[in-house]
Amino acid sequence: MTTSTAGPAPATLRGGLPALLEVDAVHKHFDGVHAVDGVSFALAAGEFAALIGPNGAGKSTLFGTIAGQYRADRGALRFEGRSILGWPAARLARAGIGRTF
Repeated sequence: MTTSTAGPAPATLRGGLPALLEVDAVHKHFDGVHAVDGVSFALAAGEFAALIGPNGAGKSTLFGTIAGQYRADRGALRFEGRSILGWPAARLARAGIGRTF
């Protein structure tokens, strides 16, 4: 019997590129405030994207959730096909995920 510790294969994006980072229906609430409400996107290695919105739209909370400052209430976060949901910020940083101000 063979066992594997590998997670599922990363999603494939347009152009056949594998997703490096997948944010899937992520939610983060603070008491009654829905700071992040079902955000989804995927990025390939070397791809750049922008997140724009007005003050209070949840941009910083989303980045904080991806970088381990906050734990998502619902949804999935994957890096190279592996779940990173609940990883502490130090472990995420060692994997190459972090945020700066």
